[in-house]
Amino acid sequence: MKYLIIALALYLMYYTFTYALSLWKSGNKFASAVIILMAACFPVLAMLLFFIR
Repeated sequence: MKYLIIALALYLMYYTFTYALSLWKSGNKFASAVIILMAACFPVLAMLLFFIR
């Protein structure tokens, strides 16, 4: 179960990062920066759940 959490977090990070890149290319740089910060939180959350749970 723990490895499923890590795999899901990595998938979500990849998906949100590619979405942020598409926003960046369309010219919406502020929203892209916010989404990149959000994407960076997924692996941290997964590690917290992996080691604490």
